[in-house]
Amino acid sequence: ARLFYSSPADFDRNLSELKETFATDDPAIACARLRDMNIAALVAGPPEAADFPILARPAPWSCLSLEFQRGSYRVLRLRP
Repeated sequence: ARLFYSSPADFDRNLSELKETFATDDPAIACARLRDMNIAALVAGPPEAADFPILARPAPWSCLSLEFQRGSYRVLRLRP
């Protein structure tokens, strides 16, 4: 896995793909997109939940597991 913003040239494309992913309730689509992007984990807090309400859900998609939580911030790991 790599940091989402590790390649500045790909940032806009990656952000566009994530926005599409976070707009779906379908776990098959969302999980496949996250895997295609080589996303290993998501960090979600109030700013992300405000922009993408699906991330405010306890378990946005079945492929994510809660690995860490402190206050309103969570780390969600993509299951293999």
